Amino acid sequence: MKAYPQFRSSYSHEEMVEHFLLTPAELQLVLTCRGDANRCGMALLLKTISHLGYVPDPTPKIPEEVRALAPDVRAGIDALLVVPESAAVSGFEGLKADPGKAGVDNLQAEIEKLRRICAIGIGTEPFANVPWKVLQMLKRRASKETASEMWDHSNVIRFALMASYLYVRTMEPEPQSLGVIKEKIGSRYGMLDLLDVFVEADRLVDFTRFFTHSGTREVRSREALRPLLILDLFGEATNMGIKQVANANDRYRYDELLLCSKDLLLTRSAAERERSGCK
Repeated sequence: MKAYPQFRSSYSHEEMVEHFLLTPAELQLVLTCRGDANRCGMALLLKTISHLGYVPDPTPKIPEEVRALAPDVRAGIDALLVVPESAAVSGFEGLKADPGKAGVDNLQAEIEKLRRICAIGIGTEPFANVPWKVLQMLKRRASKETASEMWDHSNVIRFALMASYLYVRTMEPEPQSLGVIKEKIGSRYGMLDLLDVFVEADRLVDFTRFFTHSGTREVRSREALRPLLILDLFGEATNMGIKQVANANDRYRYDELLLCSKDLLLTRSAAERERSGCK
């Protein structure tokens, strides 16, 4: 059986004029529609039908990989399409809501949206072999539909559209509002060194007081231990290591930092094994 004709990937100017230029009668019909979107849609329908000779299926082809979703994932997707008693709209409509102006509250709301998406557990495996453009197409299709329209689809199409929407949302670059907030923080405070953050945090909450000696007593004062402990924590947090931290400063030696790390950062049992030479 001969396959139905399809759109080609490209057309010459002459072919565009031949197949897709509106006739005067078609143009008059298009102009009766309200709004640019409706007029454009009518023009596309007219020339698509006349060129292909049939009405194409509006549903994008669902890749087989996207169809296979775990039962708990499908349950999480359906939960997004239900309006909770305490809310006015479904979770899906909430995810699609505009992030609004750049601000801390709106940023927290966007973070909460991503957390809710990640909690469904879509994962990456079902999408590993699906072209990114196909996923973006399915995501755009899903974003134009309401929760009630999603329920009108079959299970296969509903889950595929929703899964593609959620997956693409997690893989998209950071929101523009987040970039604006970063820019404002940078212009006001400049670049913050992580070590400065450690020092300022300790000044505000005195977190170093919770690190106690693994032995029976400590002969050094807390003021003397504080910079050593902060440098040790910095070396651990950045994976830089104590030796490189010692080499990067002219005041505190490697042996001082190492002793502080063994006494305050190691657990009591680990410190005892370290002193006894046990592995």
